[in-house]
Parts: sequence; structure tokens; C-alpha cells
Amino acid sequence: MVSKIVVRRIGIIVLLIITLPLAVVYSWSTIILNKTYNIPLSVTHIPNDTASIREGERLTRIAHCAHCHGDKFTGGLVGKVDYVAEFIAPNITGILSGYTNEELQRLIKDGVKKNGQSVYVMPSIMYHGMKEESVAKIIAYLRTLHPLPSSAGVPASSTYYPLGRLQIIEGKIKSMASTYDHNARGPFDQHDTSEVAFGKYLVMTSCTSCHGINLKGKTGFTPDLIIATAYTKDKFIHLLQTGEGGLGRKTLGMMSDIAKGHLCYLHNNEMCAIYAYLETGPSQKN
Repeated sequence: MVSKIVVRRIGIIVLLIITLPLAVVYSWSTIILNKTYNIPLSVTHIPNDTASIREGERLTRIAHCAHCHGDKFTGGLVGKVDYVAEFIAPNITGILSGYTNEELQRLIKDGVKKNGQSVYVMPSIMYHGMKEESVAKIIAYLRTLHPLPSSAGVPASSTYYPLGRLQIIEGKIKSMASTYDHNARGPFDQHDTSEVAFGKYLVMTSCTSCHGINLKGKTGFTPDLIIATAYTKDKFIHLLQTGEGGLGRKTLGMMSDIAKGHLCYLHNNEMCAIYAYLETGPSQKN
């Protein structure tokens, strides 16, 4: 008969075999999550006139900030992947007072928080290309928000489970700040005043969080934006204004939600410019 001492030792060994790898994964992933990025702050002027603040509100809608942070910006569940992670968009109204305008600009355009750590869910790679004056107006609007309690049932921050932490180590889940060149110029070219150039700017700063930086879509999630060329201009604008699809489908899932809640805030000339750019088939050129 195996003695109790032997059984105890076997139990300890089994426990170590299980816990040591988990401890390594947790510690290693925590180091990655806590990595800081030396992105310098830049001086920015924030307007305070009514027109700029109103435009800032419109721009937050087009950038679909409320889709993740909630209509009152009090936080929301972005998504949950079983055994991987629970992704949370924090309560913006609760953190605003702790940020300077320059820190907010860096957070939006570079995905770097006040403490130097990176965001993991917010699509700052899309906002990086926004004109500075547009970002300034967004900040001007955000400054009008009053602190509110966080949305009921929404945790304060994202949670990464063991499988998710392993994916962080493997580089399958990446910090936003590590995914692009922060010194790169955005798609806006003040010297090119064509409708297509304007459309490119709008697409790259409004659509890439879902359809990818190359606009080819994401497998099982969003289609290649070449699909826009199957629409007439009028039908495409109708889609952006109402969320009603064409091509035999009235409801397009999340696209319908994004259109009805956010892209409908685009002006008609902006919708026309987006269509003009997508007609050039940009995703087929990458």
C-alpha cells in the first residue's frame, strides 16, 4: 500500500506541474501588459466655442466611440471570448479629470494611456490619421461630459484568462501601441482637394477598425470593402443613412447598427466622397 507520505508528495508534484506554468504565463503576460511606450506629448489647442464642441460630438459619433463606451460614455462590454478574455471599454467620464488635453490626444491618436501603457481594444490606429483639429474638437466635446457612475455590471477593466494571457505572449493579442508607426503621416493630404482623397481620409479614419487597415475585411467578421462597388451611389448612401442593406439583405448585423448609430452622422458630401474612394477598389490594390 502506498504510504500517505508518497501520496502527499505525488500531489505536491502534480500541483507544481499545474501551477508553475500558469505562474510563468501570468507573470510573463503581466510584464507585456505593463510595458510602457515612450510616445512624447505634443502641445495642442482645444477650442471652446459652441460650433467646435458640436462638431466634436458629431465626430465621436462617426468614430463610433459610443458603440464601445456606451451612449453616455460610462463604459461597456466590447466583447467576450470564452477562456480568452473579456474586453472592456472603460468609463470615459470617470477618467477625463485625470488626463491633460495633451494626454488625451496621445491616448486617442497613439493608444498610450497616462501611465505610458498601451490600450488593447481601442482602435487608435484608426484615429492616428485624424486631423489634429478634429481630435481637438473631439477633446473639446469630451470636456463637456460630467462624471457619471460606470454602467451597471460592467467591470472597470478587461480581464485576460490563461488562454488569453498565453495569446498575449504568443503575440496573437497585441497592444495597440505596438502595431503601427507613430511617426507616420496620416491619409489626409491638404494639397489634394479631390473628392477621392477626401473619401480616403474618411474611410481610413472611420472604417478600418472593423474592415482592417487594408480594407480587406476580417474573416468571419466583416467583408472586403470592395463590396461597396456592388452598390449604386444612392443605395450606398441609403445604407449609411439608415443601416438598410441592399443586394437582397435588409439587415447587415453590426454594419446596420454602426450605420444607424454612427455613420448616419456623416454629411451627404462625406458619404459621396467615401463612395468615390471605394469605387477605386483600394482593397484590391493592397
